[in-house]
Amino acid sequence: MKDGVKTKEQLITELAEMRQRIAELEAAETERVQAEDALRESEHRYRLLADNITDVIWTADLNLRFTYISPSITRMLGYSIEEAMAKTVEEVLTPASLDVAMQVFAEEMTVEEMEQKNLSRSRALELEYYCKDNSTIWVENKVTGLRDPDDRLVEILGVARDITKRKQAEEYLRQRTAQSEALEEAAAAVSSTLDLDEVLDRILEQVERVVPGDVFNVMLVEENHARTVRWRGYERFDAGEFISTVAFPIPETPTLQQMVETGKPVIIPDTGAAPNWVTLPALEWLRSYVAAPIQVTGLTIGFLNVDGTRPDQFGLADARRLEAFASHAATAIENAQLYQRLQEYAGQLEQRVQERTAELQAQYTWLDAILRSTTDGIVVTNEEGSIVQANPVAQAWLTQTLSPEEAGRLREAVQSVARQACAEETGFSGKNPVSLLELTGLDLELNAALVVEEGAGKPTAAVVDIHDVTHLKALDRMKTRFITNISHELRTPIAAIKLYAYLMRQQPEKCEQYLDTLAHEADHQAGLVEGILEISRIDAGRMEMKPRPTSLNELTEAVVASHHVLAEERGLTLEHRPETRFFGKDPVSLVDPERMMQVLNNLVGNGIRYTPEGGTVVVSTGTEEAEGRTWATVTVADTGMGIPEDELPHAFDRFFRGAEPRAMQLTGTGLGLAIAKEIVELHGGYVTVESPSTALRAGEEGIGSTFTVWLPLSDQSKPDRFLSETCQVWPDH
Repeated sequence: MKDGVKTKEQLITELAEMRQRIAELEAAETERVQAEDALRESEHRYRLLADNITDVIWTADLNLRFTYISPSITRMLGYSIEEAMAKTVEEVLTPASLDVAMQVFAEEMTVEEMEQKNLSRSRALELEYYCKDNSTIWVENKVTGLRDPDDRLVEILGVARDITKRKQAEEYLRQRTAQSEALEEAAAAVSSTLDLDEVLDRILEQVERVVPGDVFNVMLVEENHARTVRWRGYERFDAGEFISTVAFPIPETPTLQQMVETGKPVIIPDTGAAPNWVTLPALEWLRSYVAAPIQVTGLTIGFLNVDGTRPDQFGLADARRLEAFASHAATAIENAQLYQRLQEYAGQLEQRVQERTAELQAQYTWLDAILRSTTDGIVVTNEEGSIVQANPVAQAWLTQTLSPEEAGRLREAVQSVARQACAEETGFSGKNPVSLLELTGLDLELNAALVVEEGAGKPTAAVVDIHDVTHLKALDRMKTRFITNISHELRTPIAAIKLYAYLMRQQPEKCEQYLDTLAHEADHQAGLVEGILEISRIDAGRMEMKPRPTSLNELTEAVVASHHVLAEERGLTLEHRPETRFFGKDPVSLVDPERMMQVLNNLVGNGIRYTPEGGTVVVSTGTEEAEGRTWATVTVADTGMGIPEDELPHAFDRFFRGAEPRAMQLTGTGLGLAIAKEIVELHGGYVTVESPSTALRAGEEGIGSTFTVWLPLSDQSKPDRFLSETCQVWPDH
């Protein structure tokens, strides 16, 4: 440039720059137009998308006023776009959902004010909306904020989707889950006990959880009738007494009969419209009914009934749940009934066991009493003969009474008979081995028997009975002596009778002399027979007694008088010393005079018989104190041969005669003293004897024997003062 004038080159350069700028502007305009076209195209596509998708797209300002709502709002809520745009959030949301939405909005605004911006922040809300027809639906809203270029929140963008079906499905699933859990818990509850009453109580408690209703009852079948055993809710309708007492005949009750025949539940949505429903006066309020049979192995044992006061209160699902619960209830009732029967059987069994135990205990006590009271020794051994158990008698023989040597002999005898009993050839032949064992002063008979336990097949033990036969042996010896003596005593008079009968034939002129001898021998024979018969009458308890108060002085005086001549013939002195010092009265006793005379005649006769010539026999009466009471006594003392000490214990034994009288061939049967002793004891008294050995032991000198008869003293022999001081009164016959 010269003098301010641009050169050509400068002008060309500026022109080129201007052309370039124009071209750039044209290009920019073209891009702007293209961008606007693209934006319009994009906006058109998005609007088509917003207008045609089922979800609702909406925007709202920060005052929660809608600025845009997509056409899908009509399908979702029934509102037109204009109607929806005019609504506020308070008008379209239920109160509960409104609270949720407002709380979330407040939280977001708080975050915005604290400048804790998060451009990608979004929230998902499940809200319940009102529809135009006043129904409600559930909508899921995914909400995010819209910001200006300065990153300031200016609007809220939301995408709403109808989730009502999903919520219904979730609610259905929740209800099913809750019902399943309730059913499981109910089944567990009724199965948690075996007590039938508790089971029925729990069935009634749990059925309400399974099928909600107004009233409930549990029925059990009894003889083709359904009787209510548990019920709830009927009292509200004044039907408690009716339902608790009525028994429904199943064949005449269609619903019950149907369940029995089909085994399926029955549901009646409206009892007023059901043709087979029988309306009872006490149950007129019942409008809906569902029931299920309680079945065990195909047999209906009861029913679960749920009643409602509104029509259509129950549905098929309720019937199915009740049926499932009834199945659990049936199992619980069956188990409880089985348990109840088991308990009853156990109780009966326990009672039988107690009764049997008591019987066994009684038998054991009875057997133990027998074993303890028996005079026999009882021993139980094993199959080898070793003693396992013994009763007190046998134990005493084995450990106390017998000497060690003789106890050993007894053990050997027990072992021997036990082994014989357990031996197969003996034990199974039905024979019981018997053994006799003679010990010092003791004769024992051992008898063994087998013990075969059920199922054992062979003997496992033996029971040995040890019987004391000492007295039997003694009786046998006495019998032998008696037979010897009696045969001699019988032969002697018979021989004499035959001899004198022969002499009477040969010498008739001496018949009178011989007849006296024959009569004497016949009397002796009759006395012998009478003695034997007397013993028999005593043993049989047939001896006739006629007791009355009798003076012993008078009895003894009569006895002495009757034997006075005999004593003189034998050269003996027979004295009578009656008691006269007992308060001035004779000793009196309640006796049979004839029988007591028999006793005294025997004692005095023996004294005369066994006392040599020149001796003395003294008969005296008196009173003595013994055993805490006063006795009337009669004593017969002689100066005869006496009784050896070893024979004294047997003096009153039947058929016993001392060695010396037998050696002297003195007549006698050995029955007189035995009969005398028995007669005195029948009068409540007893007889004692003393002889030289016992007298010398007492420090006295003397010979012969002294027999004393002790008799109860009668009241008539007591003085008045004595009678007033005693409380014992003897009977007055």
